Amino acid sequence: MEMGIGFLIGVLAGALVVMVVAVIVCASRRALAKKHPTTSIPAPPPAPAPDATTPAANGTAVRADTKLRAKSVTRPLPKRGNTTHTLIVEEVVNRDKVLNKNIEEVRALMLQLATVIKSTETASGEAAEAFSTARKTIDGMTDDSDLLTEARQLLVDEIDRVLQSNAKLHKELDKANQGIAEQRRQIEELRVQARIDALTRIPNRAAFDERLQEYISLLERTNLVFTLLLLDIDHFKRINDVFGHVNGDRILRGVAARITDSVRNNDFAARYGGEEFAVIFPGTVLDDAAQVAERVRVDISKTTFRMDDENIKMTISGGVAECRKGMGPEQIIAAADAALYEAKRGGRNRLCKHGENGTTTVL
Repeated sequence: MEMGIGFLIGVLAGALVVMVVAVIVCASRRALAKKHPTTSIPAPPPAPAPDATTPAANGTAVRADTKLRAKSVTRPLPKRGNTTHTLIVEEVVNRDKVLNKNIEEVRALMLQLATVIKSTETASGEAAEAFSTARKTIDGMTDDSDLLTEARQLLVDEIDRVLQSNAKLHKELDKANQGIAEQRRQIEELRVQARIDALTRIPNRAAFDERLQEYISLLERTNLVFTLLLLDIDHFKRINDVFGHVNGDRILRGVAARITDSVRNNDFAARYGGEEFAVIFPGTVLDDAAQVAERVRVDISKTTFRMDDENIKMTISGGVAECRKGMGPEQIIAAADAALYEAKRGGRNRLCKHGENGTTTVL
């Protein structure tokens, strides 16, 4: 927006200066013509043609049919006329010098305004400075003819008006920028909220998908390995059926809190969906990530959850898989999910890891 405003001000100012220069030139010429009108000197009458009997200067007669013609005679101006003519010429020369000086100053101003237009980053502020310089230049002009004074005042008034408009636009621009900054902040908050699960207050599936893709891209560029853990609460449907969905939501919130407390600071935990959770272990190979996953499983199995007047225990099952080059999001999720399925089938409350050859090992 600042660039558009500065460019428009610069173009208007350039057009205004060109117009005023033309007015100044015409005004000066008209003032000179009005104050000192040109005096026409009549040409001398033609010399009479000699006849056949008119003697020549050397005493010889000149015939009428000769091809000789009388030469024009230039009469000198009277002394009074010579003095007046000299004064007029000197005054015209002096006025031309002043006018040329004013024109050069205005031309320099136009060049300065052209430079302002090219400066796109701070065009508006520099245009205001150029207008201030123009005002000082115009105030320093010494020609006192009526038309030139009127033109100069017109230019000063226009410059003052543009400066006031420019200041107003700056205020409006600052206000707009503040509004845009506030909108960006709100949009960022909404974007963050859109990536947070409303129930458990940890990242949701959309945030997980984004982060998983980021680590896959990072693996392709830098060989930074990572491991994925998928977790599922055992027999969660029975909790909803026996204790109701309100208590089931409490279980989900409690399990999410235990997961985030048990993993490391640089690990990324999210709610994958329903009673399933996912954890990404960046820069961690399969065996090291399995140790952290086992700690998460043990911590949850030791936690007591209060359901109405009853204390109950919950367990989870999980599967871990290390992402390798060439694997996409679907492949790494499928590998971890296959290990999770084996943990469920093997009796629950356990972890399995997915090897490179597709085999699954119970921890």
